[in-house]
Amino acid sequence: MMFNRSGNFPIKNKYWELEISNIYEWSYFNFQIKWTRKCDHAGFSILIEIYKFFFDFKIYDIRHWNYEKDRYEGDED
Repeated sequence: MMFNRSGNFPIKNKYWELEISNIYEWSYFNFQIKWTRKCDHAGFSILIEIYKFFFDFKIYDIRHWNYEKDRYEGDED
């Protein structure tokens, strides 16, 4: 079983992704919340894993980070 959907988020340069699936390797319980900034595809993600099933939801920036200029690629000066 696998469910995967994604699409544009109503904020410029943002994208969302949802995956619900069962896996062969599993743990009893795993819960993670992550917020990243100033990196490629930065954003929010939440992962919940219970037995063989997991739920993964992400909202992230589709741009790449330019470390030398400390900004996203394509942003104006």
